[in-house]
Amino acid sequence: MLFVQRWAKHIKWITPLAAVAGLAVLYFWSPERYWFYPKCLFHELTGLDCPGCGSLRSVHHLLHGEIATALLLNPLLYFLVPALLICRRHLHKPAWLWSVVGTVLLFTVARNL
Repeated sequence: MLFVQRWAKHIKWITPLAAVAGLAVLYFWSPERYWFYPKCLFHELTGLDCPGCGSLRSVHHLLHGEIATALLLNPLLYFLVPALLICRRHLHKPAWLWSVVGTVLLFTVARNL
């Protein structure tokens, strides 16, 4: 518990630092070329794309200014993340939660047809 309390006061600068470090790795090392990025277990087992498939490659292309390619790889990422950030205070309501779940399921089915 003491360990957690000691690190909790630093979370305000550790989180953005970790995010910048992660984006730097993603900028310099393409997920299409390097082995250390995680593989999608759902895709490995079924051969189908999950809602998150292509997200790392998409962010890599976005960081390089290739917006059209980024949107083609995973458009859900660029529509759902801003919507969740804008509406985060409503996510505890069942209607909002089911709307998000329904959107993700529809996207998953549509991308695998």
